[in-house]
Amino acid sequence: MMCSLIGSGAIFNAAGAPVVLAAPKCTLRMAIVAANLDFAVGGANGCLQGSGPDTIDFAPALTASGPAVIVLDGSKRTPQPGTLNSNISLLRIIAPLAIVGPSSNRISVSGNATRYTGSYRPFWISDGGDNTLIDVSISNLTIRDGRTVTQFDQSVTPTAVSGAGGGCLLNFENLTLTDVTFDNCTSQGASEPGKPENYSSGNGGALWVGAASNTATARPSVTLTRVLARNSQALHSTTPYSVPASALNYFSTGGCMVLGGRIVNVITLDDVLVENCEADSNAGLLTNNANSVSLNKVSAVRNRAVGTASNDTNIDSGYNGGMSLRSSGSAAVPTGTITANDVEVLFNHANSDRGGLEVRNTASFTGSNLSVAFNEARSIGGMDIRDVGAATVTGALITHNHADQAFGGLRARLGGASRTLTLDRIAVVGNDATGTVATAAGAGGVQFDTDGIYRLINSTVAFNRVGPGYLGGGVKVNMHSTTVNGIDVLVSNSTSARNEADGGEGLEAFTANATPLTNGRIVVRSSILGNRSGTASQNTVSAGANEAAKITYSNTLVEGPNPGVANQALVCVAGVICGPNARLMPLVAANERPFATALLPMAGSPALGAGSNVLSLTQDQRGLTRVVSGIDMGSIEAQVGELVAASCSLDMDGDTQVSATKEGLVLLRAMLGFSIANAVVGTSITQTQWNSARNNLNANCGTNFAP
Repeated sequence: MMCSLIGSGAIFNAAGAPVVLAAPKCTLRMAIVAANLDFAVGGANGCLQGSGPDTIDFAPALTASGPAVIVLDGSKRTPQPGTLNSNISLLRIIAPLAIVGPSSNRISVSGNATRYTGSYRPFWISDGGDNTLIDVSISNLTIRDGRTVTQFDQSVTPTAVSGAGGGCLLNFENLTLTDVTFDNCTSQGASEPGKPENYSSGNGGALWVGAASNTATARPSVTLTRVLARNSQALHSTTPYSVPASALNYFSTGGCMVLGGRIVNVITLDDVLVENCEADSNAGLLTNNANSVSLNKVSAVRNRAVGTASNDTNIDSGYNGGMSLRSSGSAAVPTGTITANDVEVLFNHANSDRGGLEVRNTASFTGSNLSVAFNEARSIGGMDIRDVGAATVTGALITHNHADQAFGGLRARLGGASRTLTLDRIAVVGNDATGTVATAAGAGGVQFDTDGIYRLINSTVAFNRVGPGYLGGGVKVNMHSTTVNGIDVLVSNSTSARNEADGGEGLEAFTANATPLTNGRIVVRSSILGNRSGTASQNTVSAGANEAAKITYSNTLVEGPNPGVANQALVCVAGVICGPNARLMPLVAANERPFATALLPMAGSPALGAGSNVLSLTQDQRGLTRVVSGIDMGSIEAQVGELVAASCSLDMDGDTQVSATKEGLVLLRAMLGFSIANAVVGTSITQTQWNSARNNLNANCGTNFAP
């Protein structure tokens, strides 16, 4: 059957009897019923009889004068006794069906609700069976203004509860959405009247997908292509954030989408955007309970996880502002696969942990061309990879993320000595963990945290910061493990420099646990470990005696007058260049992003031609030839004609002049060993200007002025 909609209105009269129409009329509600039940609705002038898989489209007259809105009337729904979802769902699909609109900006279906008023979701897709599936597709449509609130049926014992999943669409079947927009959708939790301890939270503000039950033998699949979900929310109470004390552990999740609220088979997303959504946790996109998850050109932008951030009482609250990707299984036994290509997670916020992107509980993760930027959280501002069997990330930018404590850029915690993570051609730049609640266990750039096999190859970790008094601005490794050689880290052909910390600006190794056991090794090969300026007094490498003994270096440059403090003898071994400035300059072109994502050795750098290529790499971080004339240390291989001679300048205040009473006097005092403040007093050169000029002089003019 193909039925074209030509109007809007009721199906039945006030007594519930079918109406035989005198004039042509086929509403969306009528057409869906005709498809569901395979009979004509409204007689000869109504909707045609359905027959097997059906298609509903829209008459051109509906949009002849502009975009049209079909406003669904809640009083016309047909509740089914004992089925709470039918009480809050305006349109239910129970048979194979395709709904095809003219375009997503021409036809809108509205549930006529706002954030706190109305209580109807536009669509519920379920054939009523746990072990059967139907195929449903919706294309070229906007679905908006839906709102669901948790329902309780106290007429039965125990009380029946229907969660509020899917403010605009709740789905238990195989679902394909193409060119669909969700807007202003709300899923809202509630407590049972008189029994606040019985509580259910909002789940999937715009869209919720899962099986009819977690014991179902039929696992639905979902495919989204060119889908936008925005301005939606999952809330945990019918009034803003008022939760009974007995329900503190129940929090809303999935402000935009929950895909895999119960078991599912395959989740496929292509060209999908979730933006400006809100929930206690998992504010943008949550995938879960799936055999396979595939993302291509998927973005999460400006979503907010607003749950109270308290690890003591509010479990899973305030987590995952942007995107949480999980397949199935558990931390102990992860299963399923996740692939993510061309994924962007930008400007998201979490009150607690993981502001940007989380990858978790999957046997296999493959990521490429990932951008995680400008996200913020209390802890783990950028990206978190945890409890994964085998993960590979190739080509990623993690930049300008902020954490009040712990981890600014990337934290990886695999959770098993045989589990693996390879990071190839990634840039972790400009992140910080500098809030007022900093922690010694955190890192500004990258932290590898306990058991696992970690590989950082052809990558740059630069311009990251931790708060004053804390260590580990660049690469940081927690070597605690109860397993012999439980942690295995390789830093190869990479650069960790120009980060800021009170020690370990290039690399820090530590052992954090109530009963610490240092088990494992760190191998640094053909890499550059630098400090904030190339000559700063902060330790480039920070490691205790136990940790330092488990780090080996080869063909590596370690900057600074204090490469490894008390363990300097363990750092400055044969094959390692210790002390000199690596002479690096910012390079914008790496990773094809408009940020300084790599550091290029300049002419005269001791890193040039002094590296090795044990891994037989053919490309550097930029994808350019790795073997040119010898092998350079670090993530970037200088190409023919690319080396830039550094500029030696005595100008300190930017006026292009060198004055004897300003620059000249500062230089004389500096040569006599004056402090920063005393060197500039009375010269009109500021301390900041002298700091910058001193770094340039030391790097490019052959001087060695101390701070």
